[in-house]
Amino acid sequence: MALGCDQTGSIRIPSAWCGIYGLKPTRGLVPYTGIGSVDQLLDTVGPMANKVSDLALLLDAIAGKDGLDGRQAWLSMGQSFSFAEQLSSEISGKKIGLLQQGFRIEGVSDPEVDQTIQKNVGYFKEVGVSVQDISVPEFDLARNIADVINTLGTSRQQLRYGGSSFGTDTYYPIDLSETFKSRINSKTVTSLAPLVQLMLYGGEMADGQIEDYYGRAQNMIPLVKKAFEAAFKEVDILALPTVPFTARKLPPLKAEIKEQIDSGVGAGHNDGPFNIIGYPAISIPCKLDEGQKPIGMMLVAPFGQDQQLLNFAYAYERMMA
Repeated sequence: MALGCDQTGSIRIPSAWCGIYGLKPTRGLVPYTGIGSVDQLLDTVGPMANKVSDLALLLDAIAGKDGLDGRQAWLSMGQSFSFAEQLSSEISGKKIGLLQQGFRIEGVSDPEVDQTIQKNVGYFKEVGVSVQDISVPEFDLARNIADVINTLGTSRQQLRYGGSSFGTDTYYPIDLSETFKSRINSKTVTSLAPLVQLMLYGGEMADGQIEDYYGRAQNMIPLVKKAFEAAFKEVDILALPTVPFTARKLPPLKAEIKEQIDSGVGAGHNDGPFNIIGYPAISIPCKLDEGQKPIGMMLVAPFGQDQQLLNFAYAYERMMA
């Protein structure tokens, strides 16, 4: 078992490409205390494991309010969880919606990944779950919102504030933030990875404009939430590829900057939108034909319904055993 930190997919993407289970819990279910922040809206820490039961055990150990993290305002102090004990494969009568905007993304999606996800979602029919297509056009807007907030959050909180969640009701890990600031600053930025440099420069450029891009992005989130609330009145779970393509070979260290940046573009295309609305999402390793690279199937549940998400993953794991 391991922990990951997910702002726009950094639990789910490696899980998908390594063939393991990775859960981004509901925002605030697990305290983020002591971890370097990108943006309080995006920050999530969660479990990664080879089995759903291990995922649930680790979530039991880390979930709950600690009184130090403002992201947890919706939780009750002393509230306990028993995700592992309540694991159930009984999901008959539930509905899965194939989120159409997560498939066939022009210039990004691999048809093999799309087909694999559709095939694997179909296995749920064997346990009495119905599958239907569902469209949420606002998902495309949500991708842009997540990119803006991630870019500006990284630039502001990593470069300026050393990973502290500036202006929020949280514990400030000053030993961590002071170390961050000594290593990530205007003098050392050129030694960072090209993609990190791009985000930092992009954030600084955006902040230098009159337009408040961060505020505009934040103000659009209620529209996205409303759209997904409507979608979950039709289905219990949404399904889509965790990553629209399989793992790519890393470019050589001496490759041109554009090649280094392009190699990772699009990996979090389907992931970031669920950070901005705080919904739980899990990457499940798909059943594959021999010789293929791992492919992750992402399932998403409404806010706070982490148990239902784990139960769907558990039912799938038992079917594939």
